[in-house]
Amino acid sequence: MPKEVLVVKSPGPALADPAEFEWILLQKWLRMRPLGPEYQG
Repeated sequence: MPKEVLVVKSPGPALADPAEFEWILLQKWLRMRPLGPEYQG
């Protein structure tokens, strides 16, 4: 098992974080990631 995990952002069309997509038709209670903020659309 690794001691640390490195997550980096890079330019391109594939976003690693679903919260960065420009969602338009989501329910208000939906969370973008586990324990993350609710969608504010």
